[in-house]
Amino acid sequence: MKSSLFLPLCAILGASISFSSSAQDAAVSPDSAAAQERSSAADPSDREALVAKIAALLKDVEENGASLEKLDQIGDLYLQGGDAQRAILVFEKAIQEFGGSEELFVKVARVMQIVGGPEHAVNALALGLEKFPDSELLTYEIGKAYIGLDKPYAAISNLKKVIQLSPEKESYRYHLADAYRLQKKWEESSKIVEDLIAKDTEILEVYLMKGDLMLSQGEHRDGVRFLEDLLEEHPDSQSVKKVLVHAYQLYAYAESESGRLSRAVRSIRSALEVEPKNNESLLALANFLNQLGEYEEAETTFKSLLEENPNYLDAYVFYGRMLEALDRTQEAAAQYQKGLSLARDLGVEGAITAFRQLLRIK
Repeated sequence: MKSSLFLPLCAILGASISFSSSAQDAAVSPDSAAAQERSSAADPSDREALVAKIAALLKDVEENGASLEKLDQIGDLYLQGGDAQRAILVFEKAIQEFGGSEELFVKVARVMQIVGGPEHAVNALALGLEKFPDSELLTYEIGKAYIGLDKPYAAISNLKKVIQLSPEKESYRYHLADAYRLQKKWEESSKIVEDLIAKDTEILEVYLMKGDLMLSQGEHRDGVRFLEDLLEEHPDSQSVKKVLVHAYQLYAYAESESGRLSRAVRSIRSALEVEPKNNESLLALANFLNQLGEYEEAETTFKSLLEENPNYLDAYVFYGRMLEALDRTQEAAAQYQKGLSLARDLGVEGAITAFRQLLRIK
């Protein structure tokens, strides 16, 4: 009896394959920057060609029998078309009937990470290690997966094993540093990072981690300067921009807490130069301006933020509080009411309670 996985060719040829970048990216290493740049779009000719390839392979399986290579290829094509669930079924069949391979278990884990979360990815890798207990690849991948589950002890145990096997592989040590970072073992993590940088590693994430470690230890100003220099070297890197914006925000909050509001404003404006429409930066700018008594610019910033992001609940809270402090109570109540209505529409219970309290509704 044939598996229901292998649908009649007429059904396959008539199926509409939905293309998506997430399913495609699941098949490649998350360490690959190129995976993040893939387009989710596909023109009709690409779709037709993909369906034709799948149909031809399914026909071959029906007529000549399955093999690990054929099933692996079919699963890859389903991933290419965005059908992660059917790809998983094909990969599972390949494992059940032909034992799979180390690479196939990794592929399954990456797809499961997308469709089911990190726990499912770890489960897939654990099954792979039962079949291939000495696999360096699977041990490395499960070490990384444990980091995603916020289980640094398990991550460290597995990553140390692969470092003993291949001490020259920088990616192994980078992820070990990340696991130590989760434990807040700054010294251990920093030592690994500095050693990698001293060897001129080409792994950009290592340099980002150095900046993050500086921020985590309260070295906000030095962290900002380091990340600014890094952005000069990698001006098109979205990852560097994201971490730098976060650094500017942390520095601004630290300056604000110390009463240096003008510096806080300058830092947030720098963040907005990197990412002009960042909600958190715009909200922080409005609040800092309000504290400085720059009410007109603060209000303009609040309004601009809400025009651009009308679902940003926090903005209604802080804008309303500013208006209330300025004795514009009716306008403040109007903002709270907007926020309450939106919170109800979105089903955000905590926000509903907060806005009811601000409106003094029992």
